Amino acid sequence: MGVQIRKKKLGDGRISLWLDIYWKGQRKAEFLNLYLGPDKEQNHEFLRMAKAQKSKREFELQMNQFGCMDHKRKMNFFEFAELTIRNKKPQTVAIYRQEIVKLEDFGGRSMTIEAITTDLCERFRDYLSSNCHPNTMVTYFIKVKSILEVAVKQGIIQKNPAREVRVRGVPNLPKFLTVEELKKLVQTKCGNTIVRDAFVLSCFTGLRVSDILALKFEQIGEGHLVVREKKTGNISMQPLAPLAMVILERQKTAIHRTRGKQNHPDGTVFPMPSRAAVNWQLQRWAKKAGVNKHLTFHWARHTFATMALTHGVDIYTVSKLLGHKRVETTTIYARVIDSRKRDAVLMLPEIGV
Repeated sequence: MGVQIRKKKLGDGRISLWLDIYWKGQRKAEFLNLYLGPDKEQNHEFLRMAKAQKSKREFELQMNQFGCMDHKRKMNFFEFAELTIRNKKPQTVAIYRQEIVKLEDFGGRSMTIEAITTDLCERFRDYLSSNCHPNTMVTYFIKVKSILEVAVKQGIIQKNPAREVRVRGVPNLPKFLTVEELKKLVQTKCGNTIVRDAFVLSCFTGLRVSDILALKFEQIGEGHLVVREKKTGNISMQPLAPLAMVILERQKTAIHRTRGKQNHPDGTVFPMPSRAAVNWQLQRWAKKAGVNKHLTFHWARHTFATMALTHGVDIYTVSKLLGHKRVETTTIYARVIDSRKRDAVLMLPEIGV
């Protein structure tokens, strides 16, 4: 039994630190993603971190040697899950309990951690696939997998048995508004004009709700917006359609007229209520306009993408406008357009040939 810190020189001149672990006749290499270079102070910190990881692994091996980990492996999986999730938010705890109960339905409440093997995980996946939607199956399986990952980190098990089991969902087609539905909304009075204008702006720019909420007047240029995306951190220059420019100018005038700079110090364009309140306003608006859809703000971004593709904008350009890093992410909207084409063909009349 032993753990040693080893060094390996890389092609770029850096030195990679890794652990050489020997246990019960088997040798395992654990790379630490720590690299020594010209910065002496950083090297000192990385060596300290490597030594700490070495000590942790030595402690885990000692626990195994004296049977402590053997005892933990015999622990009830569901009791271990409760200990794992107890410090999470109440809503998250409720979700975990609701979803890992599927494993209990499959194998019983008395299942121990060591009883969960790769074979059992494969059978659990098959059980889920025959009893629920593919995407629901993925959700249930991932929760169990994440609990087992905690057991790996704590040294209770050496490897997550669920890690090698492949589970695949099916992509959900984005929910969006047709041009006709969007026209109905625009022609209908909304209870909150700021929410209305923010939603329509997103429909014509593809901006996420987080970017709309953070938008400031100083980001507005001549026919474009300068946006740092909250989700990705990327900075992009977003060109503006004429309608979007009208909305922004109207909002600028309204802010200065009704609130004044002294009452609106942060300079945000759309001072909106909470997201729950925003979506509630949107759903009331949709119902009033006769749009029978459970509208949320994120539909605006999907609406922008599908409108752009429907009106001939190429998928690469749409991908850039949405701020996607990979064009493959945008292909889900192309599937929406294909689906609409199929629906249109199926609506053609029968002529009895």
